[in-house]
Amino acid sequence: MPPQPDTADLFRYTSGRWLWDEEQQLVGADICTVITKLAEGSFNKTFRLEMGNGSSVIARIPHSTAGPRYYTIASEVATMEFARTILGVPTPHVYAWNADVGNPVGSEYIIVKEASGTKLEDLWNDYSLEEKFAVMKDLVQLERKMLQVPLNRYGSLYYAGANIRGAVPADTCAEIPTELKDTIRRRFVIGPLAERYYWSKERAEMTLDRGPWKQPHDYVLSLAYREKAWIQPYATSKSRRRPANWQGLCAALLIIQARHPGLVDYSSKVILKAPESFKQLNLAEKARIRGLISRSILLYLYEKQIARELLLLNKVLRFNHGWTRCNPVLFVGDTWEDDLLPLRESLVRLERCWNESGFDFPCPIHFTEDDLRVHAEENTGWNNIQNFWNSVADVVSRDGWTPHHLYRDTVSLFTELRDIGLKAMVGKKRDAFEIQTQWVKKH
Repeated sequence: MPPQPDTADLFRYTSGRWLWDEEQQLVGADICTVITKLAEGSFNKTFRLEMGNGSSVIARIPHSTAGPRYYTIASEVATMEFARTILGVPTPHVYAWNADVGNPVGSEYIIVKEASGTKLEDLWNDYSLEEKFAVMKDLVQLERKMLQVPLNRYGSLYYAGANIRGAVPADTCAEIPTELKDTIRRRFVIGPLAERYYWSKERAEMTLDRGPWKQPHDYVLSLAYREKAWIQPYATSKSRRRPANWQGLCAALLIIQARHPGLVDYSSKVILKAPESFKQLNLAEKARIRGLISRSILLYLYEKQIARELLLLNKVLRFNHGWTRCNPVLFVGDTWEDDLLPLRESLVRLERCWNESGFDFPCPIHFTEDDLRVHAEENTGWNNIQNFWNSVADVVSRDGWTPHHLYRDTVSLFTELRDIGLKAMVGKKRDAFEIQTQWVKKH
């Protein structure tokens, strides 16, 4: 059974009080006149509630796949409050929330203030380089705030009154005002990780080490022990086919979480000036190169900015073979639900770079020539699968989701691909493919 809160204040707005009309102020009105469904992703449904006085709020209801009941919502609202009141990160005000599925709504929910303005992703491509640079500087300041209060454990944040089993009072060694430290200790705790992979399928009922952890290696080991404990009794043979949200955020290792923000991430060749032949190029090629130059300059300026202002983040991003070290940790949880190949590839690369990584003991992993040959053969097929999914990413996701207006076209696409495959295959390979693709006939 999930833990039960010891006070109803957990589910109320607690950042302040109104001297008059408090009940109406909490959402700006006492009745809802219109409910509009805004979006539905893999983990949440989102609704816009228009109130009687013309104000609006946003309500979100999690799917069962979002994460563990109670913990997911309880951690999300506490994390948002911590970010807003302790870190100074602008997150939406939470007007109301309930993590108990037995409430009158019949579901966990969060109701937050509607954010005004336009989504940055809708404007980004139209911004000038100067405008993008201004946004990037704001982004660096947000990262500064996120790094300024390191916590004493790795795990998920909760309110102190949430009665979370195994949680410990949150604390920090940061040089911040004493009053702020006292607020952290009084209002927040760090408890079990609410991340969905620790609770999916039978794992929800298993006795697993979900934290909180004091040492980084204890967290890393828990990933491997978690999957080993689940695979032994529950895993069954499977085919090789692959069919601003604060949810799931936690206090985790910086080296695992640190990466270039999506707005400035750029993995192609850095181009800081146009080639000599630029004037002779056609308009389309000039536009493409201008885009590469713009992204290159933005990445260059971002890295210069964090090198000046965020020394720790800069050190982590430039850490020797950083991704080679981290990828085995990132992929270890996907060896059954997703695929073994990314983990194996990360281990192959780790062995190759072992001596360059500064370890003073032999690599504990070794792949023979036969191992590498088999891996290369399987990797070719796996890469072909990735290329296929990338090619259809605009119409269908890897879990089979497609928008309503593309549903019939997507079914037709997979029906045609199935027919082509059945005509090209023979024997057991064809029989296996026919069984694996029977789902197409249900549509």
